[in-house]
Amino acid sequence: MKAIYKREIKSYFSSMVGYAILGFFLLIVGFYFWGINLSGGSSSVGSTLSNIMLVYTVILPILTMRLLAEEQKQKTDQLLFSSPVSIWGIVTGKYLAAVTIFTAPFVVICTMPVVLNLYGNVDFVGNYATIFAFWLLGDVLLAIGLMVSSFTENQIVAAVISFAINITLFLVSSIASILPSTALPSMVGLMVLVLLVGIFLFVYIRNIIVSGVVVFIGEAALLVVYMIKSSLFESAFANVISGISFMSRYTKFASGNFDLGSIFYYVTFIILFLYLTVQSIQKRRWS
Repeated sequence: MKAIYKREIKSYFSSMVGYAILGFFLLIVGFYFWGINLSGGSSSVGSTLSNIMLVYTVILPILTMRLLAEEQKQKTDQLLFSSPVSIWGIVTGKYLAAVTIFTAPFVVICTMPVVLNLYGNVDFVGNYATIFAFWLLGDVLLAIGLMVSSFTENQIVAAVISFAINITLFLVSSIASILPSTALPSMVGLMVLVLLVGIFLFVYIRNIIVSGVVVFIGEAALLVVYMIKSSLFESAFANVISGISFMSRYTKFASGNFDLGSIFYYVTFIILFLYLTVQSIQKRRWS
C-alpha cells in the first residue's frame, strides 16, 4: 500500500494537475476569505467555506478521475492486481494519495481563524469543527469519485459522472425543501428514490432480476403504506433527504454544533464507497 501511495502522490506532481488544483483551490478560498471575513467582518470561517463548497464539484472529480480509469485504459490494472498488494491495499493507497493532495490546502485554511482573531474574538472550537466537517465532506466525495473511476477506463467519463453526482448531492436538499410537503408528492419522491437505488444496483451488479425485485418490493411497500395511511407521507420525502444528505450534516457544524453522529456518518460512507470500489474491481477482475 505504501508503494501505491507514493506512486500516486508522485504522479500528481509529475504533471501540472496537482499544482493547478492546489493553486485554484487556494485562490478561491483566499478570494472569499478576503471578501466575507476580512472585508465583510464575519468571524465565522464557515461563511467562507459554505460559499466555496461548489468548487468541490470541479476539483474533486479531477483528483479522482484517473486513479483507476487510467489503469484500465493503459492495461496496467492486471499487473497491478497481480502484485502482492491486496485489492484493499491498492484502493486504500490510491484513496489516501488523493486525500493527501486534497488536505494540503487545509494547512492554509487552518490559519484563517488565527488571522481573524487578530481583529476580534473568534470561536476557535466552532471554526475548527466547521473546517474539519468541510474536510470530511470532501473525503466522502473523493471516495465516491474513486468508486466511479473504477467503473470506466475513460477519465473524462469518470469526471463527468462524478461531477453530476456531486451536483446532485449539493442540490437535492434544496430541491426537496421547495417541493410540496403533502402526502402524494412525498410518496412520488420516495418512489423515485427507490427507482434510483434499483438503477444503481443494476449498474453495479448487472443483474436485472435482483434489481427489479428490489424496486418492485420497495415500490409495492410504499403504495401499500400510502393506501393504509397516507398521512405518514406528509413531509416524509423532505425528512428522508435531510436525514441522508451529506450537506445537511455539514450545516450542523457550520451552525456551531459539533456533531459526533455526523462524523460517524461521513466515515461510514467513506468505508462503504471504498468497499464498493473493491467489489467493482473484484467483479471486473474475475469476469
